[in-house]
Amino acid sequence: MSKKMSYGLSDEWMKALQEAFPMGPLIDRFKEIPEGSGQERREAHALAVFGSFGRELAGRIFEGEAKYRDRTAEVAYMIAEKTGHPFPAYQQRPLEIGLLAVMNENKWTYDEISSKRLAYIVTRCVMNQALEKSMGRAAAEEVPCRHFCLGFYGEICRRSGVSDSVTIRMPSRISDKGGYCAFEAVYRPAGG
Repeated sequence: MSKKMSYGLSDEWMKALQEAFPMGPLIDRFKEIPEGSGQERREAHALAVFGSFGRELAGRIFEGEAKYRDRTAEVAYMIAEKTGHPFPAYQQRPLEIGLLAVMNENKWTYDEISSKRLAYIVTRCVMNQALEKSMGRAAAEEVPCRHFCLGFYGEICRRSGVSDSVTIRMPSRISDKGGYCAFEAVYRPAGG
């Protein structure tokens, strides 16, 4: 992991996550779908392979987060406790950890960080590039890897206790005209 992209996170933890969640075997598992499978079967396979990878990564982050918690996370969580706002502080740091550990070479940025919406965009996705290199442009343009981000984000919200109050959406795919993937969690607290 490059120091410039470390965000003050533990090198030991980032290395452990990178080793536990390598992208090569993930792409190989996805390639196991038989040629000529219909769209519905390809979609279900993508959801199973990429979605489970994302959920497992989120789980591992939540298991180790307290041990490797940095000052940035401590401050964010302290503010969330004092204000009584569980969103987006409890979700933002695990999101960053996962993206930096597994897809450090991605080009991504936040679109919005507010008490109502936590959104990010990916303009260069190493997972999608690996799909294109391994399976061709047509496979990459279906963006099956979106299930990683959606599963990962959904599990972060579930484990942080806000899944009943959050709607996760993907308003844009990298294969669309805009050329980027966009993901957002929109927060609507109960009774709000």
